[in-house]
Formats: sequence, C-alpha cells, structure tokens
Amino acid sequence: MAVLDLKDAYYSVPINPQHRKYLRFEFKDTLFEFTCLPNGLASAPRVFTKVMKPVIAILRSKGYLLVIYIDDILLLAATPLDLSQAINDTISLLRSLGFTIHDTKSVTTPTQVVNFLGFILNSQNMTISMVPGNADMIKSKCHTLVHMEGPVQIRGVASVVGLMVSAFSDTSLKGSWGGVIEGTPNLTDGRWSYQESKFHINNLELKAILLALQSLCNHMQCCHIKLLCDNTTAVSYICNMGGTKSRVCNEADRASRIFHNSNTEWSLAPSVFDELRAKWGEPDIDRFASRLNYKVSQYVAWKPDPGAIAIVTFTLDWSRASLVAQDVEGEPLNIILDSWLKGTRKQYQTYVTAWLKFYKATSIGYIHPTLQQVQDFFTHQSKTVGYSAVATARSALSSFITVNGIAVGEHPLVSRFMSGLFNRKPALPRYTETWDPQIVLNYLKTFPAFDSMSLKQLTLKLLMLMARLSAQRIQSLQKLSLEEMRISAGKYTFYISALLKQTSANGRQNRHLFPVQFRSFDLDKRLCVVEFLEAYIKRTVPLRKGTKQLLICYKAPHGPASKDTISQWIKQTMKAAGIDTTVFKSHSTRSAATSAAKAANVPIQEIMNTAGWRSDSTFAKFYDYPIRRDNNFAEAVLSSTSLK
Repeated sequence: MAVLDLKDAYYSVPINPQHRKYLRFEFKDTLFEFTCLPNGLASAPRVFTKVMKPVIAILRSKGYLLVIYIDDILLLAATPLDLSQAINDTISLLRSLGFTIHDTKSVTTPTQVVNFLGFILNSQNMTISMVPGNADMIKSKCHTLVHMEGPVQIRGVASVVGLMVSAFSDTSLKGSWGGVIEGTPNLTDGRWSYQESKFHINNLELKAILLALQSLCNHMQCCHIKLLCDNTTAVSYICNMGGTKSRVCNEADRASRIFHNSNTEWSLAPSVFDELRAKWGEPDIDRFASRLNYKVSQYVAWKPDPGAIAIVTFTLDWSRASLVAQDVEGEPLNIILDSWLKGTRKQYQTYVTAWLKFYKATSIGYIHPTLQQVQDFFTHQSKTVGYSAVATARSALSSFITVNGIAVGEHPLVSRFMSGLFNRKPALPRYTETWDPQIVLNYLKTFPAFDSMSLKQLTLKLLMLMARLSAQRIQSLQKLSLEEMRISAGKYTFYISALLKQTSANGRQNRHLFPVQFRSFDLDKRLCVVEFLEAYIKRTVPLRKGTKQLLICYKAPHGPASKDTISQWIKQTMKAAGIDTTVFKSHSTRSAATSAAKAANVPIQEIMNTAGWRSDSTFAKFYDYPIRRDNNFAEAVLSSTSLK
C-alpha cells in the first residue's frame, strides 16, 4: 500500500474570472476575492471531487487500484513492483495537471501498514484500527467526563464514545466458527452441529457473533462492543436490530392471527352446487371466493389470493358485469366500455371500490340495489368526504347501476338528495379570483436572449409563453408533437389527434381540440413565442433520440416530459415571478389567460375555441374570474389624511 497527499489541493483549482465576484470578502476596509477554490466553502468538497473524477478514471483505466477521498489517495497492488509503477504514474499525472505532492504526509514506499484518513490499515492481518493518538484522546475525554463535578451536559456525554471493545468473528461452511478479542490472547472457536451446518451462511454468521459474545463478553457490562464481521448482511441485521420491520409486515403478521367473524370459511354445499350446475350449466367464474372455498377454477377474491385471477376491490370491471346483466355482450360490449377514458375510469374506480366494500358490509345487491340502499351509501360517504366527492361517486355508480330502469344518478330523489347535501356541505370553488398574467410576462422579459439561455431557462420560458397564449390544459401541452406541427409564415400550428379530457363525440362540432396556433409577436421580441419555439426545437434536435413530443426534459437523459413534470415547471416559473403558488396551481394558467382575454374584449367564441370549450357556461362557471391586483385604495386614503 501507499498513500499520496495533495498539498494545498483546493488552491490548485483556479476560479473562472467571471465567477470570482461571488467569492469576495471584506477585511479591514479592503475587498478581496478568491482566485482559487477556497477552504471552508460548502460546495468545495463536491467541486474538487468532480474535478478529480476524470483524473482517477485515467489511472483506473490503466489497471491501478486506488481509493481517493478529497485530497488523500490510497494505492494498492499485489506486489511492491506493481505498486511502485502505480505510484510513479500517479505522481507524474498529478504533477502534469498542476497538483503538488505533500512529501511529508505521503508514503511513497510500498508497505503493508499505512495511516489513511486517521486509521491504521494493516494488509497482513486485514485489520483497520484507530491511530494510537486518537485512542489516547478518547481515554482523556472519558477521564474528564468521569471526574466532572455536578450535572454533565448532554453534549459532553455525546462527545464521548465510551469504552470500546473490538471483537472479531468469522464462520465457515466447512464446520467451524471462531472469535477473538482484539489486542488480547482471548479467543474462542467451535464446530457446527450437523443440523447447524445446513443453515444459510447468513444465519451461521449471526450465530457465530452470538456465540463469540456469549463466550468472550458475557462478563462485560456498561460498555460498547464493536463487532467486526466480513458478512455485510449480518452487519446490517445487527445495526438495524433485525431484518425488515416495516408497518406492512407487522400488519401482515397480525392478519395471520386474526380472523373476521369466525374461524370458518363459508362455502356453498357441494351437493347444492352440483344441482345448480346440472340445471344452468358450468359457471365461467366464481366471484367472492378464496383459496379454500372456490367452486370454479377461475375465481375472484376479496383480497390478494394466490389462486385468484383478480381482486374484486381493485381489478374487476363492474361496468362490464352490469352490461352483461343487461344482455349486452360481444364486440358491442367492448365498444361501450371504450366510452370511458382512462382517467375517468381511474377516478371512478375509487368510488366503485368504496361501493363494493359497502355492499360487502351490508349484504346488498351490488348491481341491482334499492334506491334506499344507494342513498344510504351516499350518506355514508358524505360523513368523510365533501359534496364534490359524493357527486363523483354518483357518476361512478350511474355507469352501471339502475333503479326502476333509470340510471341511479338521474333518479329524481337522488337529485333531491344531492341538492340537500349541497346545502349542508356546499362545494366552494377553489378560486374566487385569478392572478394577473402581466406579472409573469414582466418576469419572462428579464430572461436573457435565447442564444444565451441555458436549456432549462429556454424550456421554462417557452412553456409559460405557450400556456399563457394558448390557455391549454397541461395534458394538451404535453401532447404537442413535432410530427403534427405545421410551419408557415410567422406561425406554428399544432394538430392534436390524441384523445383529450375535453374530446367528445357529442354533437357535430368540437369532437377534437381546435388546432393550437402560436403567432409571432413583433412588438416585443422578448415575448415572441415563435422565436423561442424555433430556438428550442433547434437546441433539442441532438438530444431527442427519436422523441417526437415537443417538450422534453432539460436534464439527461432528456426523455419526454410527463404531465407532472410540465406542471412542476409551470408552478416553478409562477413562483419565481411572484405568484402565490400556495393558492394558485399550475392549472390556473387557463383561467388567468382566458380572464385576461375577456377583459381585453376578445370575443367569447374565440376564447372558447382557443381553450377548447364547447359551452360558454363552462368558461363563465369555472374560469372567468376577476384578476387579482393590488388594492391601493386604503393606502391612498390614509396617505392623503396624513398630509393634512
């Protein structure tokens, strides 16, 4: 082994002259600035480590084995000759790069015992121990603590590591185990029994530690014992006081000991089932069964079951079951099921699951309940959720439940029930006003020219401009594709053929979103979305790797940006511009843009076409808000009063 220490390592790394202004300090009325990497800077260790990474990579590519921590380097080799070659090449490379070797602290002669990072490394007996001086320091602190008069502060206790006893343990599958107390002649060993020898090596390592402690340390108390073991699994188990102890495992353990209602798995009598099968034929599926009581090989369980094809509360499509009950089958059934978009299906599944749990607890018919049972379910839900959630549950149940031939959500008494619930728990809108888009536009004007921007700045500015000018949902912005982009004089047009939330088959118009257009803005090039689009597309060409989606991540590996990522980008820009993001979310860009357009006397029909709404009532009800502006009325009144 050998150790190299770099002298004044940080001072060997120069600072870019343009960045030195950030490392200035004043001393005795004189301003100084660092020209090299300073000590004490929080980011200095990370910066220096990144600087040294390619240097070490070159040495390792030559086959040299070395470990580096900041400016300390440990070199290892199988023979003194190989180590000498590694030392010479390493020193030569470091000096050629401008580093200085600290001759006093470095150990350039191959040896089997070295001091590295405050520890003594011994390759003869493969041990790591403290430097004697450190041990003396610990003893001194312990002595001071013991003889201290009066109450001892917790910081004083925490600074003392206590009496340290180092123990070694090792086990072998060949039939024996052993242990030794470091620095003493005390050792122990033994053989495994025939049954023990069949245990897994991790089990044997843990037992070897236990036997070593019982044999060598049974008389010790009020002290710390350091265990050295070459099995990382055993060390992990000891440090964590066992294996996985998560809440899930505790619940699983509890579930294995507690049965609901009784210890019996109820089942239809085999003779009765045979009679039913003889009369109506072999069933295709057994619903609400378990591993112990199923009657058909394909069965659905209430909870995860090793033989079930589905779990009733999560994976079975109950809208399909409802349609089958109405004698709808084959391809028409599949087409009807496609009327639900994935997002709607996911949203409804929460309340379908709640309905099934309610059905199980009350033993009601899940597809053909009575009106009273449905209203009992809505009442039960209203105790824990608000009006909007109950309204979603109403829509979910309406997709597969009818009462007296009427979809449950359209029943007059259910409508009356929802009206009464609204009066009890009114659903207030999230916003009563919206933010001023001009604030964000003024912030975007402060960005540097696009040719001087980082990819992150270019992405954030382009995205906010597109959201502001198109009033589109985040989903729509994500669907913008280079394949469906058309370029004309001063204009970019995107056609979105994918299904969106506002895509509808009702009526002859607005089945798909109108083309999203971005036009050039010559009055202020700082806000010209066309110029930034051109720059963004050109900048991202070498990063796309076949990705056709317009918006990609500005960090490697530069994959397509998800809806959540785009939402975070918008929110990040809003916050930087001074918008209160604890109140306004990223979706509020739609209301801010359309409300500002209405205030500027843009025709309602044009606003609807741009934002993708079919009805002006949607805009009026959910997006048309007064723009929040600072109210200086009270301040003006008080100021005028104080002047008199």
